[in-house]
Amino acid sequence: MARQARIVVPGQPLHIFHRGNNRQDVFKSEQDHQRFIDDLMTSRNQSGCLIHAYVLMPNHYHLLLTPPTGKALSDFMQTIGRRYVRYFNKEYQRSGTLWEGRYKSSLIDSDAHLLQCYRYIEENPVRSNVVTAPKQHQWSSYHHNALGVTDPLITEHDNYVQMAAAEDARKNAYSNLLQTPLEHEITSLITSSVEKGEVLGSDRFHQTIESIVGLKTKRGSHGGDRKSEYYKKRKAAVVAG
Repeated sequence: MARQARIVVPGQPLHIFHRGNNRQDVFKSEQDHQRFIDDLMTSRNQSGCLIHAYVLMPNHYHLLLTPPTGKALSDFMQTIGRRYVRYFNKEYQRSGTLWEGRYKSSLIDSDAHLLQCYRYIEENPVRSNVVTAPKQHQWSSYHHNALGVTDPLITEHDNYVQMAAAEDARKNAYSNLLQTPLEHEITSLITSSVEKGEVLGSDRFHQTIESIVGLKTKRGSHGGDRKSEYYKKRKAAVVAG
């Protein structure tokens, strides 16, 4: 089966998801978590990708980031992969793959879904019954975005900044959003989009992205003809930039 094309548009946020192979734990200790955070920082500094939100769970992680170019995203993920797998295998005296295939990504319409993705990521520990409130999970951007605890890993997206002029008011406004969990319909939509590598956005956003990458980004209800030119084109990764 042809590999799903990865759609990357410079300056447009992406939801990234990667899980441990066979759903195995990839973070077993506080040291593991901190090492991964350090690797994220290194990858960010080298690639120029901007991280807006993240969460580390026992067997997976989520990121919301904006790459300056398609190559920058590739460099970012490769640096994380090389550094953390090398550390993890040495630390636990193991060898071989750590991650479940290639990472998954979904291009996000910042006007329609950005803050929903912020919340989806930072509410993940609650949905997974790891904690009862986002603030109880240490390894998350929630502490920066909602509580004002500075996290040097985070670059606040313009849409987040525009919630309020003053920083305290902005944190309070965002914290208030999380008082009510995302509706199941929204969480299911975000989950499906990242699992399938689909663009998440309005009809207008899909049209804009299609004009940039030269491919259809909104699937029909029946999936289409796999012998068509559309599916032939999707055999190659799509990177606009």
